[in-house]
Amino acid sequence: MDNITHSLLAVALAHTGLNRGLEVVSRGPGGCFERDHDSTSPPDTTSAATTLLIAASNLPDMDVTSITAPLVFLEHHRGYTHTCWGVILLALLLPLPFLRWNQAIRRSPAESRKKYGYLFALSLLGTGSHLLLDFCNAYGARPMRPFSQHWVYGDFIAIVDPWIYLILGSVTFLITSRGKWRLCLWIAGIAMISLAVLSYGRHSVPDPLKVVRIVWCVSVAAVLLLRGLASRQLKPWSRSLAVVCLVTLSAYYLLCWQLHRVALDQLSAGSEAQVCSNCPSKQVAAAAVSGNPFLWTFVVDLADRYHAGVFDIRAGGVFSSRIVFKNLNDLPFDRAMQTCSGKVILRFARFPFLERWPDSEGWTVALRDLRFGALRGRAGFGSVLIRFDKKWRERPDTRPICPWSEAF
Repeated sequence: MDNITHSLLAVALAHTGLNRGLEVVSRGPGGCFERDHDSTSPPDTTSAATTLLIAASNLPDMDVTSITAPLVFLEHHRGYTHTCWGVILLALLLPLPFLRWNQAIRRSPAESRKKYGYLFALSLLGTGSHLLLDFCNAYGARPMRPFSQHWVYGDFIAIVDPWIYLILGSVTFLITSRGKWRLCLWIAGIAMISLAVLSYGRHSVPDPLKVVRIVWCVSVAAVLLLRGLASRQLKPWSRSLAVVCLVTLSAYYLLCWQLHRVALDQLSAGSEAQVCSNCPSKQVAAAAVSGNPFLWTFVVDLADRYHAGVFDIRAGGVFSSRIVFKNLNDLPFDRAMQTCSGKVILRFARFPFLERWPDSEGWTVALRDLRFGALRGRAGFGSVLIRFDKKWRERPDTRPICPWSEAF
């Protein structure tokens, strides 16, 4: 998922009462706070706990620092920091700077081991939720790396989903927009996201955000009005609002999961899965379309080609259907697989296919993943360009930076 979603979820989780955990562990046997001799009242650690949960929810994406080197990014993004043990290790390390430098946490009368235990649990919730959310979309994750390079894909939630923005954003806005500066930042963020929602997909057939735009405008207006009329009255209800928000989000995830199963069943039983009834190794995949849980991009994986398009489960109709040949069994593919670029993209790509065309010095080979579009002649995300001379030897001057896993 995108980092806005991770952050909004962290804020909602924190306001269910999780950001008050140090107040609980600071209480003595009789329910009273344990006070140091030089302290008059227990410090407010809610802001620090919320900040830690937001940081933990985004920390696994620290691997995006490799984005300047495309092959390194494809190899290591959603890699070690997105594994079962990676999220635990990050959760173990993140509390340390908070214990060392955050004044509110340092002044808390709780024992050091209790502080660390609480902060570790909060961090693990953040990093674990990050891995869970990333699993749900079509990009996937590799939770068992380095022991297995196998990708797992949930496919039932889009990487960016405006419905999730509405569910999480509405409540977190009402809870956290107190104060002029916070309100200004919120208004700026809402304006930018609203612009994207109102402009994205207008020329697509079908338009995936047709319904979302109407609901978005009405919801944003209603939330802003509610914030202006009853901001003080909503403060005692912050915890209840956060709980309702998370329950609603869980219901939306369950709905999308069920609709994904329906889409797969309809595709498997319908004519789109029967394109090549005698072909071996036939597989059907369906991935969520942003903003419309009834639209799914599908791929029928056949022996030598893919049948891809957009499927509407309400009407059972297919849009933008096309055939893409794999071209993975000839000389260009063999030569590409001997290069660093070829090895990396084949480990990343879920639906790989090859294109080739002549250039002034020989040949250009493009290895692409059908999940991500790219223009001919350009690499684009999820694809690489490999340039060969006329004898099908890789041209040294065009080699990109190679990940350390392929350097030896």
